[in-house]
Amino acid sequence: MADLHVTPAGDRIAHDTRGECVCGPTQTPVPTDDGTVRFLAVHHSPDGREYGAG
Repeated sequence: MADLHVTPAGDRIAHDTRGECVCGPTQTPVPTDDGTVRFLAVHHSPDGREYGAG
């Protein structure tokens, strides 16, 4: 599960940031200054506007 989440503003669906989200978010490891790694989840909109569509 990711530590940090980015979700589309005003989306048509509710994004689950506590479990398995239906949008299939992309999770990326992010190294921190203290040497630990946190995970960033970028949630996707159903209309694909983060890719320039819709």
